[in-house]
Amino acid sequence: MTVSVIIPTYNRGPALAETLRSALAQSSPPLEIIVVDDASSDDTAQAATGVHDPRIRLIRHEHNRGVSAALNTGIAAAQGDLIAILEHDDLWLPDKLARQAPLFNNPDTGLVYCGVAFVDENGNPQSEFVPFKRGDIYRDLLFKSYIPTSSAVVVRRACFDRAGLFDETLRGPQDYDMWIRIARHYQVDYAPEALVRFAAYQHDRLNSPSRLIPMYEQLIRKAATYDYPAPLLRRRVLAYRHYTLAAVHGFNGNAADARGGYLHSLGIWPFNLKALAGLAAALLGPGFYRRFDRAKGRALTLANRLRAR
Repeated sequence: MTVSVIIPTYNRGPALAETLRSALAQSSPPLEIIVVDDASSDDTAQAATGVHDPRIRLIRHEHNRGVSAALNTGIAAAQGDLIAILEHDDLWLPDKLARQAPLFNNPDTGLVYCGVAFVDENGNPQSEFVPFKRGDIYRDLLFKSYIPTSSAVVVRRACFDRAGLFDETLRGPQDYDMWIRIARHYQVDYAPEALVRFAAYQHDRLNSPSRLIPMYEQLIRKAATYDYPAPLLRRRVLAYRHYTLAAVHGFNGNAADARGGYLHSLGIWPFNLKALAGLAAALLGPGFYRRFDRAKGRALTLANRLRAR
């Protein structure tokens, strides 16, 4: 199967050349590499054309339209059987495509992801994500994303014909929304190795509460649009979405909005013990809630480490 690599980019000129070289260095060479410059104001276009290889194609938007639109432009131009997404400040290890492409021999597989190494600004690994969800994971994805970056993903081209393109109204959770829609119709598989070096330090600013709150609000809106096999599943997912938004409000020190979010969640699905615990912590004040949130974070980190082993 042939692979088209899509690199959506905006004002990442200094990092783009190394990202491109990691795509060109694949042991299983891609058919093409499509760089979609979303109207950058720096030297991004020059960085793309400065790496000389006939497989590289540069498409430039006249106006900044967002990453979803850039991805959709790349998909529309792609000619490969598979679409591999590479974020503009991440790097692939040389065997990434060689390890993922054969998994599409199963005709039911629509998406394949892989392990990810999170690196600091010097390229030193800080932590590692190990995949553990495969098969029919639609119900799982409705609650939580198990794919940390789109740079880890390869998608069968036909998936976009069936599931649609990226939602251009979303800013932040557009990739998670897409994986949910693909998983509704296709199986998901993974290569367990850490084949992506993810520039985590570039994304820290995206995890601030001021940015997370609008993202979680978008996820609530999208959750109401999905196809649910059972009515109770829809209630559980919507309740969970309000629970996660309440948790962000609590982390941000906004106890009133946290309490309101937890109450909304429990009103939809009253059996969520996590929402009950969050509501109790929020009622005891910001100081107690911060301690509660830190304890919850430590427990989650420990669970992830045990799962990785």
